[in-house]
Amino acid sequence: MNLNYFTEKFQGKYALSKALRSIFKSNKLMLKEFEIHFWDLPDSIRFILKNELRYALFDKAAKKDLVFLSKNLGISYSYLCHLRRGSFSIDKKNLLKIANLSKTSLNEIEKNLIFIRSRSGQKTKIKFPIKTSNEMASLVGHVYGDGCIPSKKRQFEYSNNRKELITEVKNFTKLIFNLNPISERNSERNHDVKYSSIAGDILKLFGGISSPKILNYRKVPEWILNEKKSYKKYFLRAIFDDDGSVMYSKNFNSKGVNLYWTVLEKNKNNLFKLLFDVKKLLEEFNVFCRDPLISREYEVKGKKRLVIYLNITDYWSLVNYFHKIGFTNREKKLKLEKIIERGARHSKKEMLNLNRSILNLLISKNLATSKIAEMLNLPIQKVLKRLTALEKKEVIEKIGRVSANRSYIWKINEVMNL
Repeated sequence: MNLNYFTEKFQGKYALSKALRSIFKSNKLMLKEFEIHFWDLPDSIRFILKNELRYALFDKAAKKDLVFLSKNLGISYSYLCHLRRGSFSIDKKNLLKIANLSKTSLNEIEKNLIFIRSRSGQKTKIKFPIKTSNEMASLVGHVYGDGCIPSKKRQFEYSNNRKELITEVKNFTKLIFNLNPISERNSERNHDVKYSSIAGDILKLFGGISSPKILNYRKVPEWILNEKKSYKKYFLRAIFDDDGSVMYSKNFNSKGVNLYWTVLEKNKNNLFKLLFDVKKLLEEFNVFCRDPLISREYEVKGKKRLVIYLNITDYWSLVNYFHKIGFTNREKKLKLEKIIERGARHSKKEMLNLNRSILNLLISKNLATSKIAEMLNLPIQKVLKRLTALEKKEVIEKIGRVSANRSYIWKINEVMNL
């Protein structure tokens, strides 16, 4: 091989790297954050506009003939006059028609919205467009958990016995929707809060599922899967706060964080897809678990239901969950903290199997710690601990680093019966 070979190879790699950076940059610019405008809302939502714009809209659309405009909209002349004066809120269908007739941009109308209201009469002031946020990700997660949006009434309801979770939901709902509960009930067993259909309708647009959930489970919303990592954290924390459990016992070395959901047997594939999405999100925080499994089956009124779950038991995954995702639920947080304080307790068989897996990888070529962890699909801390143990036995040795302050590169010395 001569100098030209290396020059061509280097230039080729440089050109490819430059092209990939260019593609990534252009794709990044093309990505648009998910957001909701007033025209995306359901037809049940009604709108109240600033006086100046409202009069201008109707007058431009009418062209000095309000009778003609009322016929064009399919409403009575008297009702049109009430809408023009602002005595009544305007439904979306007529507002869009008036915007078109008056040749007024929807963005201009959106800037001049004062309130939106539901058919039942509750109104609120919301800043448009409504954008994704940590708080929205959390509320959508709570809809998957202990919250619900009934298919007909579409009100957002949340029920839990933990005061801190009720407080969180109330604070986030107030922040996003500027809404207070329309009803609140506190019993010995649960604390329930219920919000206007305004909250329910908008949460559905952001991916919240309708009740009954055993019929309506679907994949994690795309904006949570593909946007900021903090959204994933808030979504995961909410679903585990509500429907997760922490397996802890003082007398036994039991440990684990579980997530259980129930579904009708005919819809089990939808729930499996959802749980695989949750598994994928967890892995982005170096939290690893096995594929979802069926825990048990039972029947209600002749229809079979399945309980399907995810189970996190690896110690370092539990550590990562605690520090990178966490719980708002204080009881679960305390249990997980006690598990972590115990430290890692691996069975001898588990350690031997991991040793063999590492050595099998190193037999063929030298590898960095991070690469071994990636190939074994394990937390890097756990792999590094095993590598250090093997080094002490003089089975393997360090031969350098990937780069300064990066992973060690390991080389095998000899294969031993471990």
